Amino acid sequence: MIRKHACPKGYRYYYVDCDQLLGRSRDGFLDCEVYKPAKGWQRDRMHEISDRLIGYDPYEEDPGWRIWNADIMEEIREISRADAKRILRTQRRHLHLGNEHTIIRR
Repeated sequence: MIRKHACPKGYRYYYVDCDQLLGRSRDGFLDCEVYKPAKGWQRDRMHEISDRLIGYDPYEEDPGWRIWNADIMEEIREISRADAKRILRTQRRHLHLGNEHTIIRR
C-alpha cells in the first residue's frame, strides 16, 4: 500500500511554478495526480498536469492555439523524485503552520 504523502519510485514528477502545484504521472499524461497537502495525492480531475504536458489551454480564444500551446507548456517542468520529496515536505510543513500559500523556488 502506498502512503498518501509518499513519493514512490516509478513515477515522473512535475512542478507548476505559477500555481505551486506538485504533480506526478506513471503512464504518460493520461493518468496524472496532483498533491494536496491536506489530502495527499489526488486524481487530477481538473487536468492541471495533463493539459500542461500536452499544451492544451482551454482559455485560449483562438481554437487553433488551444492545443500544443507553448505558453502553457512552459508553466510545467519535470523534477526529480528527490525534489518532489522536498516540495512535499515543505508544503506539509506550511500546512501544519497554518500557511496556505507555499512558494517553492527553483
